[in-house]
Amino acid sequence: MHSISFHNLNKINNPELWELNISLAIRSLGAGLVDIFIPIFLYQNGLSLTDIFFFYALVALGGILLSPLIAILVAKIGPKHSLVLNIPFQIGFYFMVSKYVGQTWYMLVLAIVLAISYSLFRQGMHIQIAQHSPSQKQGQELGTIRAMQISAKSLSPLLGGLLVVFYGANISLIAAAVILVISAVPLLLTKDKGQIFEFKWGKIFHKRKPREFVSLFASGLEYESNLIIWPIILVVFLGGSYATTGLITSVGLLASIAASFFIGKYSDSHRNWLIFIGTVGSFLAWLGRAVVGLGWQIFAVDSLYNFSDTVKSIPYDSKIYDKFRQEDMMSYLVYHQLAVNFGRLALFGLLFYVPNIFYSVWLGAGSTWFHLLL
Repeated sequence: MHSISFHNLNKINNPELWELNISLAIRSLGAGLVDIFIPIFLYQNGLSLTDIFFFYALVALGGILLSPLIAILVAKIGPKHSLVLNIPFQIGFYFMVSKYVGQTWYMLVLAIVLAISYSLFRQGMHIQIAQHSPSQKQGQELGTIRAMQISAKSLSPLLGGLLVVFYGANISLIAAAVILVISAVPLLLTKDKGQIFEFKWGKIFHKRKPREFVSLFASGLEYESNLIIWPIILVVFLGGSYATTGLITSVGLLASIAASFFIGKYSDSHRNWLIFIGTVGSFLAWLGRAVVGLGWQIFAVDSLYNFSDTVKSIPYDSKIYDKFRQEDMMSYLVYHQLAVNFGRLALFGLLFYVPNIFYSVWLGAGSTWFHLLL
């Protein structure tokens, strides 16, 4: 395993991509201390589940409305500066959550800050990868990026949970903030490159296939079901503690490290087959989540999901980055972000009106199949 990892890392001779890999790994370490606990913080600070669903629906709506504006900004300042600019918004969001005051206006401000943070980060990251990763080795590069991120992040949820239990949420937030600031350093080592972006709605939606939109829509829905809803289920409904939830998440992430290097190596030549295998595994894991309780079963199911999601996501994302390069990059970026955020909005909007949190498990199981449409 170590020989595979060093072999892949040595092939990253593009300084911009190498800097991004290091930055994302450091960022994953810091954000992993806090991110999975944010919905739980909100719940324990007095928000009902319906309020939380409404909050994340606002974030998704903000992502939709901000997508073209953030794309113009990214084109002007460059993707690396966009990633750096994300950091104060992300840190500001963390500390605003810790000081939540229970007012509607405060929730709205929180949603705006998080929507800006997400948009700056996701758009900057997508453009930087699309610009600098070689298309003929896209899967291999994505496998390396994902493995470095997961390696850094694998212990973060457990450490974050322990910090919350023994020292309180503020210490965990401070640690995350310091690490996020450090993650900016690699991005400043070389000059950024912006692009001229001519924003035209007609160009963004020109000659798009409905199946592509549906696939991206479903990917956003599944992603949020796993990232936001699943930790709430673990803590609120299955009775897990912060430490237990962190341990489950960390063990699950470890299962995908080996898959990242291995799948990255073969995904460039077997994309569709790997997406299918990963989709089947993800579907089975979602079904398992619907029926198991806390115990060794939950570790097995979560490990299966993280492994399968890696098998599916690396070739799937490779296809997406091919589309970035084949088309007008900035226009496709806006299209991609709109589709994914509409999926997120649909998930939280549905749960807001039909507040049964376990619907997210079945929605996750169903939406994973739509990865096959891309």
